[in-house]
Amino acid sequence: MVEVVFNDSAKGAMTIVKNYSKADMLVDPILSAEGEESQEQFEGKAVGGSSEDVVCIGFNLDVGDIAHEIDSDERKYTFVKLFSSVDFEQAEIEEFFKYQRDDLEKLVSAAKTGTPIRVWKSNAPFSACGYAYVCDIL
Repeated sequence: MVEVVFNDSAKGAMTIVKNYSKADMLVDPILSAEGEESQEQFEGKAVGGSSEDVVCIGFNLDVGDIAHEIDSDERKYTFVKLFSSVDFEQAEIEEFFKYQRDDLEKLVSAAKTGTPIRVWKSNAPFSACGYAYVCDIL
């Protein structure tokens, strides 16, 4: 199953829970919330699957003009403007958009092969806009 999220933080968290292991946790969220008897139920499979199955559609679609290609120069300019307090090198911007494009292609490929897709969204503008975009491309 492909897990779709809409920002890098959510991708990092989802990647971790895809491979949940009590030994890897500093604090055990499952034990804290569910009690000791639930521990074995979740060991190694809190969400199931592989961390490779997590994709992020995080193009900041709630900001700027989205009439152009998702990884167009216009979107890159919007990204740089949005994060203007950070001095990005051009190579870093290209790398970020390459990872985003790779995740988008992975999602579209999964849809074409009939792989189940689960979308994790919230009411945050970036998430709602990302969800609308995913619905449109699928």
